[in-house]
Amino acid sequence: KLRDEEMERIIVQPYDALIWLHTDDKKLFKLLKNVHTPWKIGVNINNDFFSLHVESKSEKPADVIHFTIQTLEKISGNE
Repeated sequence: KLRDEEMERIIVQPYDALIWLHTDDKKLFKLLKNVHTPWKIGVNINNDFFSLHVESKSEKPADVIHFTIQTLEKISGNE
């Protein structure tokens, strides 16, 4: 659990990407939607906030993370 001042410090930092993995936590989403990043990637979640949506066929956390890593490698290889 993060305290408010910790969350405020985290949110204002610039990041390369925000990767949102398969959760619909509205409270967390409200906090993280202000993160400064050019890439907002939603994995197994469809929301207009994300600039890229990808769907993993598996629901297992390890499979979803592996799928996400592979997808990011493909994206970075095409830039």
